[in-house]
Amino acid sequence: MLVRPYRAGDEAALLALWNATMHADPVNAASFRTQVLLDPNFRPEGLLLAEEQGQLAGFVLVVYRQTPLFQQD
Repeated sequence: MLVRPYRAGDEAALLALWNATMHADPVNAASFRTQVLLDPNFRPEGLLLAEEQGQLAGFVLVVYRQTPLFQQD
């Protein structure tokens, strides 16, 4: 199994896996981009993807707040 950081082009496979496994917390491309990728605290090394035989098998998302969210402490 290969574990690597998120990179451009991973979005479709990641969203497919997310929605296939987390039925109570589905996400679409627009909300994923807004809530994850466009978050000023997002770092690709905090979104690790696990691949097995070239297929996405899992992921973990870690966000460390370095910049406060807009109008929040």
